[in-house]
Amino acid sequence: MNREQEWKEIEENIKLKNDEIIEKYGFDIRNQKIKIKKNKKDYINLIIKKYIKRIFFIVMIGGILGICIIPFKLMYDKKQSINPNTKEMLENEINEQIELKYEEELQNGKSIYIFQLKSIPEIEIHAVKNWNKLQSDALDRINKYYFEKWEDIEKNKFFISEEYKDISIGEIKKEKWLLKYKTYIEVNNYEELIKATNSIIRFIKFKGENKMPTMNLIKVGDDFILPNHKFPQSINEMQEDSIKEYIQIVKNRKLKIDDIPNEVLNKYWNS
Repeated sequence: MNREQEWKEIEENIKLKNDEIIEKYGFDIRNQKIKIKKNKKDYINLIIKKYIKRIFFIVMIGGILGICIIPFKLMYDKKQSINPNTKEMLENEINEQIELKYEEELQNGKSIYIFQLKSIPEIEIHAVKNWNKLQSDALDRINKYYFEKWEDIEKNKFFISEEYKDISIGEIKKEKWLLKYKTYIEVNNYEELIKATNSIIRFIKFKGENKMPTMNLIKVGDDFILPNHKFPQSINEMQEDSIKEYIQIVKNRKLKIDDIPNEVLNKYWNS
């Protein structure tokens, strides 16, 4: 058998096999499988394209919304920075929780308030807000309340300065709205300074060392020393800062130094 006859016989066998498949299934199942595989691949590609379009659509909508929302967010943030929450501002300033008792808007962005301390409702705080600027007499009223409650022999050493400030917003005026309150002890030498500092520390302990500093001063001539000038501040720091300030006043005003111990001069004169 030559090669040509062999190929002819192979082709006849293939045809016979195809005819048997067609007779059994009614169609050529082998071609159908190929078609199914092809259709399955096309279907997967179609799904992928469909989801890509959906994702692109979602991203595009998100971008449009973001572009629309950002200006409003910036406007809101700007408004908050210009006209922030008065209660929060004041609570951060005095390290106390407060409650709003009264509010009156005088002009756009300009209002007056009365707050109460949650811990001591008798302490009423007056405040004025002009957009992002806040004025209050919180620490002055807290100082006044505690000083009036303080019963100590050292209290007799203190002088009291109390005055009320009028406020004007446009044509609107509120008389005696903000309290200015301070106490002070006058001293003339180093020994009196130490005693005055200790008297103020006694009051601070009564008021509470966890309170923000108030205006309890030492007067040296025309100058004032504020021993409790930061928060937090230890008793030792108050004593040391008071001495430092006194030495600086003595240097600047060329006051006598005979009564100041040498160890104090050596430690603080050039500090």
